[in-house]
Amino acid sequence: MPIEELTLGVSPTESPTESPTLPKVESVNGRLQTHRIYQSALDTVTEASTGVVWIKDFFLPSSPQSRILTYDYEKRALLRPGTGVVDPLLSLATTFLGELVADRSWADAFNRPIVFLCHGFGGLLLKRALALSYSRLGKSTERLRSIYVSTYAILFVGTPHQGMPRSALRFARDPDIAGLSQFMISLLDGSEMLTEVADQFMPIMKQYRVFNFWEELESEIDDTKTYVVDRNSAAPHWADTEQCGIRATHLEMMKFCTTRASGYTVMREALTRYIKSAPTAIETRWFHEKEFLDAEHRRQAEELLKPHLEFGSTFDKGAEHTLEYYLVSHHSSVQFTGRKQQAQELKENFGRLLNSPNLKTRGGHRIVVIYGLGGSGKTQFCLRYAEENRVNYWGVFWIDASTRENAELGFSKLGEVAGKGSSFLAGKHWLSQCHKPWLLIIDNADDPEMEISDFFPVDGSGHILITSRNPRAKIYATTGEIRFCGMDPEEGINLLLKSAYTQYELSSQDQPREQLARSLGAELGYLALALSQAGATIRRNIYTLEQYLRVYVGYRDSLLPKSMSISVNNTNAITTWEIPFQKIKKHMSVENKDAVDLMHLFAFLHFDGIHESIFRSSAANSVDGDVTGVVYPDIILSSLQRTEVAQARLRQALGVLTDHSLIDFDPDTRRYSQHPVVHRWARDRLDQEEQLSSLNCTVGLLARSISPYLEASGRTFRRSLVPHMESCLQKLENFAPSFPSTIGSANSIERFAWVYAECGLWKKAKFLQRRLIDFRTQYLGRKHEDTIRARYSLGQTYWNLFDPRLTIEEQRRVIAARRWIWPSWFAYYVNPPWMPDFISYYAALSDLTLALWLAGMRNTSKVIGMRASAGLLKLLGPDDPITLNAMFNLARTLLHLREWDRAHDLLIPVLRKRKKLFGRNHPDTLMARNELGVLYCERRQNLAIAERLVTNVLEARKVVLGEEHAYTLWSVNDLSKILCERGKGSEAAKMLEDIIPVVTRTLGEEHVGMTMTKGNLAKAYVSSGRWMDAEQMLSQILKSMPTDHPDWVRTISGYVFVQIQLRQWRDAEKNCMDVLELIRRKKVLAKDNPRTIAIAEQLAHVYLATDILLAGAFAAFTVDFLVYPLDTIKTRIQSPDYRRLFTTNGAVNRSLFRGLYQGIGSVVLATLPSSGAFFTTYEATKTSLHTLNASLPSPSPLNPLIPLPILHALASSTGELVSCLILTPAEVLKQNAQVVVRKPTSSSKPPPSSSSQPQPHQAQGKPGAFDTRATRLAYNKFRNNPSHLWRGYTALVARNLPFTAMQFPLFEALRSRIHAYRDRQNRSTGSLLETGVVTALSAGTAGSLAAVVTTPIDVAKTRIMLSAADSLSSSASQPQKEKAMKDIQAQGRDAKAEVERMQQAARGGRAGGWAVGKEVLRAEGVRGLFRGGALRGAWTALGSGLYLGVYESGRKGLERRRTGEYEGLGVV
Repeated sequence: MPIEELTLGVSPTESPTESPTLPKVESVNGRLQTHRIYQSALDTVTEASTGVVWIKDFFLPSSPQSRILTYDYEKRALLRPGTGVVDPLLSLATTFLGELVADRSWADAFNRPIVFLCHGFGGLLLKRALALSYSRLGKSTERLRSIYVSTYAILFVGTPHQGMPRSALRFARDPDIAGLSQFMISLLDGSEMLTEVADQFMPIMKQYRVFNFWEELESEIDDTKTYVVDRNSAAPHWADTEQCGIRATHLEMMKFCTTRASGYTVMREALTRYIKSAPTAIETRWFHEKEFLDAEHRRQAEELLKPHLEFGSTFDKGAEHTLEYYLVSHHSSVQFTGRKQQAQELKENFGRLLNSPNLKTRGGHRIVVIYGLGGSGKTQFCLRYAEENRVNYWGVFWIDASTRENAELGFSKLGEVAGKGSSFLAGKHWLSQCHKPWLLIIDNADDPEMEISDFFPVDGSGHILITSRNPRAKIYATTGEIRFCGMDPEEGINLLLKSAYTQYELSSQDQPREQLARSLGAELGYLALALSQAGATIRRNIYTLEQYLRVYVGYRDSLLPKSMSISVNNTNAITTWEIPFQKIKKHMSVENKDAVDLMHLFAFLHFDGIHESIFRSSAANSVDGDVTGVVYPDIILSSLQRTEVAQARLRQALGVLTDHSLIDFDPDTRRYSQHPVVHRWARDRLDQEEQLSSLNCTVGLLARSISPYLEASGRTFRRSLVPHMESCLQKLENFAPSFPSTIGSANSIERFAWVYAECGLWKKAKFLQRRLIDFRTQYLGRKHEDTIRARYSLGQTYWNLFDPRLTIEEQRRVIAARRWIWPSWFAYYVNPPWMPDFISYYAALSDLTLALWLAGMRNTSKVIGMRASAGLLKLLGPDDPITLNAMFNLARTLLHLREWDRAHDLLIPVLRKRKKLFGRNHPDTLMARNELGVLYCERRQNLAIAERLVTNVLEARKVVLGEEHAYTLWSVNDLSKILCERGKGSEAAKMLEDIIPVVTRTLGEEHVGMTMTKGNLAKAYVSSGRWMDAEQMLSQILKSMPTDHPDWVRTISGYVFVQIQLRQWRDAEKNCMDVLELIRRKKVLAKDNPRTIAIAEQLAHVYLATDILLAGAFAAFTVDFLVYPLDTIKTRIQSPDYRRLFTTNGAVNRSLFRGLYQGIGSVVLATLPSSGAFFTTYEATKTSLHTLNASLPSPSPLNPLIPLPILHALASSTGELVSCLILTPAEVLKQNAQVVVRKPTSSSKPPPSSSSQPQPHQAQGKPGAFDTRATRLAYNKFRNNPSHLWRGYTALVARNLPFTAMQFPLFEALRSRIHAYRDRQNRSTGSLLETGVVTALSAGTAGSLAAVVTTPIDVAKTRIMLSAADSLSSSASQPQKEKAMKDIQAQGRDAKAEVERMQQAARGGRAGGWAVGKEVLRAEGVRGLFRGGALRGAWTALGSGLYLGVYESGRKGLERRRTGEYEGLGVV
């Protein structure tokens, strides 16, 4: 029916009162009424008893300029099944939009504001029409957009925004039509149609004023009352909307007989308000709309002018990629067809150019999300894409993400295939590191609580394809999302006919058949799964195509009220399965009955990977215990007989299900599967009692298929059971949260825990084992064998989780229980509980040995391990695997207690026998081989053999266990220790740095394995000299390691060692004191423990080093201050200007003895660091050389290979090289300051001199002992070129090296002889005075002799250092030289002679010590070379005696004070 106007007496074109600026009211009435209440749009607003049409009779007089239009349509077409219309709502919306635009154009009301009043389904029709109007942007269709622009407000009256309840279906169906149409089912809450309408309307709803009304009275039919549209659906919680209830039934909501009727006042006020405010708002909106359309037209024109971008592979077209991995366990269906548009869209999304400005990226991956209805063909589409495009990829990987556990298991399989280890993180990391092209398909990611991004590899640039029924999953897309719903009608009809008929039958054209297929396809929603199953039913001749639609509609009507758990979106697919399943049930032959029973069991297994071996293995294994209450169906009881007849019966039942397409069979993998929707239907169609019974049968069946011996040959099969176990456990959590509830179910759960533990799923195993122990303790008692066995398994799980504390607790409980369990009554009398002597008890002791070793309780572990080994050797002998385990555990403990010989004696036979019993690469054999290599490393013997052993174990573990397995990483740590011992610290550090991310991924930051790895990395840094890196790493370890940790003392000892090397004396001392205080207070270690002694020795080393620095600095300062005047006089005597400056007529003048402390400031500043550096280097070098000398082969300990004098000479020379580097600048400044001559003031008499003799170093002022200005004057000469301060380094070294090489061996020899003499005479007191006097006498004698001998070198050194300043003057710039000449002439000096003297000095400054010596010998003879020798010998005897005497007595005094602090700690 077309649009009608309710304005009486005036035609739309002749209405003088109508203006384009005034609004009109459109009434879209799509009331779907029952039985006798199918009415026209006008009847919907007409009160039947009075005939009042309220909108015309009451409202129109108050708004005479409004146009009131109504729209009606054929409602029965929507109610009738099999019309063949794909989207009836879109069809109606298109018609309504076209008619309304035409009417407004004809009435010259194109821009008039609109207020819509919608009732029931009419609101859905309007929402779809407005979304369609909004999308019309083309030139030819933009006039349809006028409705979107002109609409100002909408009043929704009883509109089912979120659907209708199932109980309201009877109110919405036509009694004259059999069955519900697809459209009517789509009106139910949660339907895909309603979701789609909402998604399209929500973005534009903010443009409008919205008022929602809901019904407050229930409607009644056939003695049943219900709300046709409840409040939640009619008035959703939308922002910025108005709401109001109307006290009427759904039918009467828009029928008002008076102006006081419920709801009328509110509705009239809203309409009046909207009509008043609409014109201004719509006028503004039209103004902006014109601007928008102009911009859109320009954009479209620009798009047409752009060059066409070609879509291709993201990979280089010239590159060839070899498919190495295709880990997809399914094949696409042979009947797959269609989805060509989506396939092209997917290729474009994956192939879009990388420089696209709109391309989002997540870790470099291209992620496409395919979401939509279950059964729409998402999985089949992905399978076909993978098959057709596999040549473009290096690897294609399929992950089942139906649960998080299954997804993690899928990645662990990838890690296992790659040889990285069978863990989730290993597989994920492997893909992250693969830079070749790969495709990852994450299927069935439907759980809204699951974070899908957790399964994206961190790095790489692969393609990721996600399928999900959850629309929100599209947030993970980076390059696009594709929505799957019904197929294209033509493609859907093609799929239906291909599934229903043979190729021969389809060869002939059959128009009626295609029309029937179109009608059926429309009712099936063109869902691929439903079409395929319907076709299979027709193909099996269960029903013909003509019959199927009628039967289908009947089954669908019957299913909807039965199961509220069946989603309305899955109704079509489920109905297609219910039809053949009911057919099977009606013909209750043996194979059909067995098929029904199997279907019930399949409902609780995982929907994929159902292997026949589950049934065959269950026949081979039995579960001990009570299975009362579990009634197995006949097909299971028959299969347990393990006969050919039973197996044939099983295959027949499975054949019935596959023939009816209820399950799928893959002949390549020999596995069965179900679609997730069908899997859910098979379970939900059962009542709760049937579900619980079938679940218990399934749990028992899985448990029976698990061998109690866990043979290695069945490991792959048991791993395939994990998804099925997970499925059963999830259902058990729902039905019986406190499971297990029977002894039989407890036995089943125990076997599930075994499999989880075997697969490395330790946390899941722990959860089940704890429940199992609680149940068995309550019902069987803690001393029952089954309870003890479960507790033992839990202890093993804690061990694998590296939780030693809980492991020890469980193992002790096992031992306590074992004391009360005897193999026989005879054993009870022979071995009472306080003297147990049987195998199970000793085996438990062996396990406890291992746990105590891990916890660091090594002494206790040794005692218990010895008892376990002795008992098992007596009862089982030395060749039993249990005995070998005990021997190995004891050997490992002895190794860490440094009892290496005993550990070696145990490890060798264990290794040999394990090789014989298990083979070379068995995990237990590898453990023994690895430990033997560690033993050799600890003994520092056979290091090459140790490296080869552990390297071989590492390579074997990579193959057997995977590269990222915990034991593989353990071998890497052990190998790094050996490399460090062999001096390959850099190689060890690189190896450990590479596995730090792996340990973080697989074990975590808090895991003991991470602490071990960081500790070994710090050791590698030490071995390679990377002290700062070692300090930083050990600091991190200690921050997270508690002081009661068994390795805390060892770690902090290493930390102190590094601090000592970095000269962090104060921190090292504090740490040593803290550790010794902890040992004294808490008794964590014995005083004679090697670790305690090592800490004490480190503290002694710190004190020794700091004492050397303090004593050396004090001695140097004291001596320098006392003998400095003698050194000044010696320098002046050795100066080339000595005769000119410091003598008069051949006699020494007073200037020689003035300013004797000139330049002492520079010496004071340099003495402290230089002397400290000398003695630190001297003592460290002497200690190192002594250690090296002791390790070298020699005739006897009393006659070392390197004589002690040579050793002392080397140590002193090394110290002197370091000291001179610091001392040289100060020595140059000092000697230049020492020869500065004071120029007298006016009141003083000038010293007699000749004008021809220059006076190069003069200063004004009164002479004095201390002259800081002399030092400043000397320093100013080097300001422009400070590098000249080091000009005398080689000369200083050349003097000091022979000096110290002679002095210190003589000094050490004299001191030793004097002490030996006093000891023989019993005169030795050991006092500080004696130490100082003996040292001073020895040092003074040795120093005096060495000083006299090296005087010529000292003369050359003095001349070079004094000439360093003059050489700077010769290199001055021309202005500087001119200024200097003026100063010389002003002083009355001979400028020519002064220039010649500076040039000679410059040549001397650049000359070496040998040249200077020859010049002195030529000019002054041998006497000139020994000038000042007597004085130098005298002051050196005094200085060296005081220096070393004060140093040694000070060091001894500090040492005695430190010893008192040691005694206070209880450690000496």
